[in-house]
Amino acid sequence: MVTFRCTRKLLTRLGSPSMGDDIEPTTRGDWYANLLFPPGVQVVLSVSERTLLPVLIDASPHPSWNDSG
Repeated sequence: MVTFRCTRKLLTRLGSPSMGDDIEPTTRGDWYANLLFPPGVQVVLSVSERTLLPVLIDASPHPSWNDSG
């Protein structure tokens, strides 16, 4: 299992108040994730603690999603 250490901004977007800072990573290091807003898109930037490998994930709302749920 991969352990993500998320910023408060990303946790709020995910609807989670906390992810439990006392969780030990089960892989070789944690991943750190932040929500970014470049022009016209929303992305999650995740960086591996061990290798510093950055990964960008599209976080823009899908047009078929609504705010009711």
